[in-house]
Amino acid sequence: MANIKLSNTYDEEKILKNTIAPGTAGSFDITIDSTGADVAIDYKVEFDNLVNKPTNIKFTYEGKTVSTLEDLEDILKGRINLDDDRTKMLTINWEWPYTTGTTEDEIAANDRIDTLDAAKTFTFDIKVTGTQVNPNYEK
Repeated sequence: MANIKLSNTYDEEKILKNTIAPGTAGSFDITIDSTGADVAIDYKVEFDNLVNKPTNIKFTYEGKTVSTLEDLEDILKGRINLDDDRTKMLTINWEWPYTTGTTEDEIAANDRIDTLDAAKTFTFDIKVTGTQVNPNYEK
């Protein structure tokens, strides 16, 4: 389990240290190590203790973009086979767009939401679970 603070994952030259805001982006890595396993490993990533997620933030993994950590959980699962590299790195990109919406009213409403969200600290925990695969039932 690891605690992630997105303000530690982007270029600080553009904004006050230890903050994120609309117009910022970054990435973080989750490393899964199955070195000690004698069989394939099925892994899944879950996010717990979500605090103050900005409404308009987006997450991208392997070309799939989602708006919630719950949706990200749905795509952060897989298998490390016995003949694969025993360490797998998952790189998650995040972006908080500066302006969102398609009409003036939507843009104004989202700007108000972003202003409120920017005053909060966004954190969450990452939990990775690995399950050994029964070699008699591998897919």
